Amino acid sequence: RSHKKRYRRCSRNDGRGKGRIRNQRRIDTRPAEVEARATFGHWEGDLINGAAGTGHLVTLVERKTRYALVGRTQTKEAQEVTRAIVGLFSKLPFFARRSLTLDNGKEFAGHETIARRLKMDVFFAYPYHSWERGANENVNGLIRRLYPKRSSFAEVDGYQLWQIRRFVNDRPRGCLDWEMPSEVVAACLGFAP
Repeated sequence: RSHKKRYRRCSRNDGRGKGRIRNQRRIDTRPAEVEARATFGHWEGDLINGAAGTGHLVTLVERKTRYALVGRTQTKEAQEVTRAIVGLFSKLPFFARRSLTLDNGKEFAGHETIARRLKMDVFFAYPYHSWERGANENVNGLIRRLYPKRSSFAEVDGYQLWQIRRFVNDRPRGCLDWEMPSEVVAACLGFAP
């Protein structure tokens, strides 16, 4: 039988540019020390989405210590996310920011600016390979205990960001011999950031 042709109700593009992010360096080009979690200063990054129009959280997690930095952006625009990442990392000394591994979201299209301004290597995991950034996904899951999916981030201010950081960084971890990430990072830095 002949049926009426179906049409998409929404457009396929998300309005934030077309195609892949340019000049990506894949995760297999990372040094072996990053994979082994042998040295301090290698980070994983992601963006947690709030309810529509209420903002997003930028999460950065150090691989060896599991220490997390958390910031907020109003939009997913690459410029705003890039500015937030640079702002979070600029508080750290140079030796504490060697590399960053991101997912393939278009919000990270400013990776070359991050690499140039912070003088750090930026790598990308393969699409749909979230386990390649497992420490970051784990912290995102902890944050989702405080803010479940479709929660509003509209009221998240500096104090709430501090509470989120305390919640994830002052929590003993089995992988750290039951030390807290804040204690381990303080030992690596010589002070608490």
